[in-house]
Parts: sequence; structure tokens; C-alpha cells
Amino acid sequence: MSCFFQGSLHVQRRPTVSYDDQGMVFAVAYGGRIRMFDTRKFGKGPFETFSVGTDDSEPHVIKFSSDGRQILLTTKAGRVHVLDSFEGNSIATFHAKPILTNSTLEASFCPEGNHIISGSGDGSVYAWNVESGKVACWESTDTKPPRVRWSPGSLMFVTGTTELSCWVPDLSKLESFTITHTDTE
Repeated sequence: MSCFFQGSLHVQRRPTVSYDDQGMVFAVAYGGRIRMFDTRKFGKGPFETFSVGTDDSEPHVIKFSSDGRQILLTTKAGRVHVLDSFEGNSIATFHAKPILTNSTLEASFCPEGNHIISGSGDGSVYAWNVESGKVACWESTDTKPPRVRWSPGSLMFVTGTTELSCWVPDLSKLESFTITHTDTE
């Protein structure tokens, strides 16, 4: 498979970029805005631009939910924004500890898109229910924000800094948002 250079976009600040799962749309975040581009016509500029409110701090990660209906954006200020990917409306904003180092605030949707996990500036791991805002937090002795990823086809996520940990939700207590932690070696 060959990859060919398609073009370039010049921006004024450090951007973060993500494609939707179909590869038809990509989002570029910088300067407190998310710009949506059609991959076939990106040279014409964004077809839509969304504001993320007053948060114009450096964007870290932008991701689409697996169904493409939501966008997740993390920023250096420790905010985790969830927006409707069609209208740009804010669905929720969650707060983790700000990033004080050159690290990246990572966050990830669960496969169904109704929960988010996130690292934090103090090394903690947060989990939120997108609709209710319920939160769970697990503190860490590590001071770097962990990298986080949901497993695409299961209810498991992993976190990693100096060690890799696998997390599996306790489905019998899903309403109370309890998650069981299992270390791997």
C-alpha cells in the first residue's frame, strides 16, 4: 500500500488532528476551535468550525466516538470537552488536573461512547459518564498523566506510564460506576 502526499494545512498554533472511523472527515483543533474538513475537499477549507467555549489552551488529543456522533477534545488546562460532531454543541465538559509538564492529557471513549476515561496532570485516572456526569477517580503514585485506551471490542481499558494496567468494569455495579483494577506485569 502506498501513501501519497495530499496537501498541507498551515496553522498558527500547535494543532491536534483526528479522522473519523470512515476516513471521510477529519478534525483539526487549535486556538479554542475545532475545524471540520472533508478529506476530498480539504483544500477549500473547513466545512464547519466549532468553538470549545472559553478554553483556548493548547489542545492535546481530539478523537471521534466510534459512531462518529461525538468529538472528544482534551486541553493542557485539564479540560475534557465532549461535543456533538454534527452541530458542535457542547454535550459535557469534565475537569482533570491541568498538565504542568510537556506531557499530553489523553482521553478515550468507551466503544459505546457513553463513558470516557482520562489521564490527569497529577497521574490520576478519571472516568465519566457522558450523560450523568458521574465520576470515578483512581489516584496514582506516578506524577505523569497516563496514556489511556479503551479496547475497541470489549469493556476493558488500559492505562500506562511506568507500568501497564488493565481495567475491567464490574457490570453488576455499573450504576454505581465501580471499576475493578488489574495490574499486568
